[in-house]
Amino acid sequence: MPPERGEPLYEEATRLLSHWTKGREVTLCWEVEREDFYGRALAHVWVGERLVSAVLVRHGLAHVYTFPPNVRFAQTLVALQRQARAEGLGLWSLPPPAPEEIYLAGARQAHFHRPSCEIARRIRPEDRCGLPLARRGLRQRPRCLQPVPPLMVRPPLEGARAAGARGRRRRPPAASRPPAGAAPPPAPWR
Repeated sequence: MPPERGEPLYEEATRLLSHWTKGREVTLCWEVEREDFYGRALAHVWVGERLVSAVLVRHGLAHVYTFPPNVRFAQTLVALQRQARAEGLGLWSLPPPAPEEIYLAGARQAHFHRPSCEIARRIRPEDRCGLPLARRGLRQRPRCLQPVPPLMVRPPLEGARAAGARGRRRRPPAASRPPAGAAPPPAPWR
């Protein structure tokens, strides 16, 4: 996930994304789930033989955020993120923020946010929960951290449903799935 407007390195990530995609034909590669819990499209964007997210992650201008069961390129992206982090590129060059006394979440959210985070500000007051992060098992959202943890994994949709979340689960048509036994695409990060 690249930074959002107003976050550190947003302009740099936007320029690199524009450089790779503007005026070019892109290919969307769909996996098992086509949308996340919030209705956002979940597709890998390819320009020729390059995976655009891999380019952003390798330059430290995006971090890996997986949406199980869509994990086809997760290992590759995590390896590229480790390289960017080891070299201190992009997001990984920023100093960590000071810890907050309390973090906020919505009643049905699994992640907690800094009070100054835009996502935390959008949580309705009646749904807002606040807990000290020191409690075990709590994770901050990547948008609330700069830099982010090495890998944030969202629980599968079944787990979210068990916790009371509502979402749609649709399987893409067979024509949009890769054929069984298909060869993997070439290395996307070069």
